[in-house]
Amino acid sequence: MTSAVGLGAMIGGATMVRRSDTATLTRSAVGAILILSASALAFAIVPSFWVGLVLLFVFGYTNSTSGIGTQTLTQSAVDDAMRGRVMSLYGVIFRGGPAIGALLIGVLSEHFGIQLPVAIGAGLCVLVAIWAATKRETLAAHLRRPLDEKTG
Repeated sequence: MTSAVGLGAMIGGATMVRRSDTATLTRSAVGAILILSASALAFAIVPSFWVGLVLLFVFGYTNSTSGIGTQTLTQSAVDDAMRGRVMSLYGVIFRGGPAIGALLIGVLSEHFGIQLPVAIGAGLCVLVAIWAATKRETLAAHLRRPLDEKTG
């Protein structure tokens, strides 16, 4: 199961090499977060091992593409003088947030089993991803100018 996630992540990383403009990166990152959340939700409720493996592959692929996309957009959008500080905060949020979520899911799974807390967490992520998808054009517009000026 871990190998399915890893294979998806390797392929996802390789596909992100060709993305460069902010509109494409924003679309990719937001879409990947939506698919990532949906695959986690589906994995939590699917009874089939083989379908679960496919979902884990999709999860790994989209986890990699969303991570690369958001980190690239973040680095490109901030002023050069602030990049180190912003990326430090980014690291704290993207490392600490999942750890807090894992702790919460672990505590809840003591009482409800693992399937329900994971499904609820993934469902919340789907809702946030849908909200972000509705704001995708606004995000792209705010991120477009700094990256295009630096590369153009």
